[in-house]
Amino acid sequence: MRKAFPILILFILTLYPGLTGKVGAQSLNHEVQQCLRTRIEAMFVGTRIVVRDELIYDSVVLHSFYEDRRFEPVWSKNGVPTSQVNALLKAISGADIEGLDPGHYHLSKISDIVGGLSHGKRKRTGVDPGRLTDLDLLLTDAFLLHGSHLLGGE
Repeated sequence: MRKAFPILILFILTLYPGLTGKVGAQSLNHEVQQCLRTRIEAMFVGTRIVVRDELIYDSVVLHSFYEDRRFEPVWSKNGVPTSQVNALLKAISGADIEGLDPGHYHLSKISDIVGGLSHGKRKRTGVDPGRLTDLDLLLTDAFLLHGSHLLGGE
């Protein structure tokens, strides 16, 4: 009976995924994925995507980009922004060096969301999938738009 106990525990953890942090994080990624799919697919029924009062400029490319990724989030993993977020924020902040306006790339809204996620982490509050979805959409649009402006001008 003692040998069967660890197997029983593993079986229970498999049935109830909320009991482990890793599976919970995977669940959060899945929620963000579903939010991304819903928001992006909405634009093909005539709705423009607006995130925190910011218009998403490159919605056609954005849709293809996320569809190819099966709507997986790009800029966060398990509820935590990736290191690429800071790299993109740095590039956008320095856009004026290239003669571009950093304000065109959702810089203020992205910074607010990242700051809110850091604050929530310090307070140990749950991460809102909607906030991560907003972050992903704004960052991806900023990345695509900034790249386009660097290549072809504003």
